[in-house]
Amino acid sequence: MSFGKCGVIVNRERLGDDELISLVQERYPCVEAVVLVGSVARGDAHDLSDIDLICIGEEIPGYELVAHRGFLVSIQGKSTSQVRKDMLDPGVCAQAVPAWRTGRILLDKFGAAASLRTAARDWSWSLVEGSVERWAVETVTGFAEEAIKVVAAIHAKKEVLAATQASLIVLHLGPVMATYHGLLFSSENALWDSTGGDPTWFAGAKKVFGSDALTGARAALQLYRYAASTVAPLASARQREVIDLTCACIDGVEYG
Repeated sequence: MSFGKCGVIVNRERLGDDELISLVQERYPCVEAVVLVGSVARGDAHDLSDIDLICIGEEIPGYELVAHRGFLVSIQGKSTSQVRKDMLDPGVCAQAVPAWRTGRILLDKFGAAASLRTAARDWSWSLVEGSVERWAVETVTGFAEEAIKVVAAIHAKKEVLAATQASLIVLHLGPVMATYHGLLFSSENALWDSTGGDPTWFAGAKKVFGSDALTGARAALQLYRYAASTVAPLASARQREVIDLTCACIDGVEYG
C-alpha cells in the first residue's frame, strides 16, 4: 500500500493476537491483561484504522502511540480501579462501557479483564443517574464562554476565529448531548458519521462544517441553544443566569 507523496510502501497484513501481545510485553513486561478494543475488535475497521489496546498493569503510560508494521497501535495503560472509575464517570462512561462490551481479551493473567468485561455488560444508566445530569448542565454552562466568542467573531466578521470557536462547541458538546440522552457510542467517530449519538446534534454539525465559516458559526450557536434548552430545566439559579445571558447574545446575531 502506498502513502503517496511520502513514498512509503507498507505491508498491512493483519497483525495476529500473539504479535500484539508481544508488542506490549516487550515494552511492559509487567502487563497483566491486553484487550483489543475499537473498530478492529468490532470488525468494522477500514484500511487505515489504528489498533486500540487497553493494557492492565502498573507503570504502563496512560497513552502511547506506536508505529508497527504499517499500523498505528495505541496502547492505553490503566489499572483495574481506573477502568471501574471510568464506567462511573459521566464524562467517559458512554464510550468506555461499549468498548469493554465489544472488546476482545488477548491476554488475561489473573482474570482482571474478564471481570471488567462482566462489569461492563452488567452496567446500566442507573449507576450514573444524577451525576450525568449534573455534569451535562455544568459542561454546557461552561461552554457559554465559547458561544459568546462565536457571537463576537461573527459581529467582527473574523471567519477563522468564528469557525474555530464553532468547532469547539460542536466537538466538545456532541458527546455531552449523547450521554445526557442515554446514548452509548462505540467511538467518537460514531458521533460524526451518524451511526451513534444525538441525531439532532449530527444534523446541526453537518450545517456547521458544510457551510461557509460565518454561516457555520451561526449554526453552531443554534446547537449551543439546543444544548442549553435541553439542560436548562435542571440548571441552578447561577447556571440559568449564565445560560439566559448567553442565549440573549445569540438572539442578537443576524441570521440570513
